[in-house]
Amino acid sequence: MTNKRLFFLILLANFLAVGAACIIYIYTKSNQFGERGFITILSVLQLCVIAFLSFETLQAREVSRRHALWREPFIVWGVVSLGFVYLAADEFFLFHENIDRQIHYIFNITETALTD
Repeated sequence: MTNKRLFFLILLANFLAVGAACIIYIYTKSNQFGERGFITILSVLQLCVIAFLSFETLQAREVSRRHALWREPFIVWGVVSLGFVYLAADEFFLFHENIDRQIHYIFNITETALTD
């Protein structure tokens, strides 16, 4: 499979998922773009795939070490991979939303667009 075809299939799958979410909303008023909708689950899966591909790139680039690990140029792929793992976990477990709620609770702040 060529990169162009793979890109097209991923784009088509995303288009169909968004279309399905819109149709579900029209007929059932169930918002699939919300925190527990299937669009969020699709997003988590995509972030996990990107993390995996970044890690695979790290593995492919780690040919030989010449310096300390943190000074090697390929280590950026490990950082990128960990970043996408965190983004997937945040999307699924709602880390930043819960921290936001705790900040409002602890400091007794009314939630506004600015404090959000």
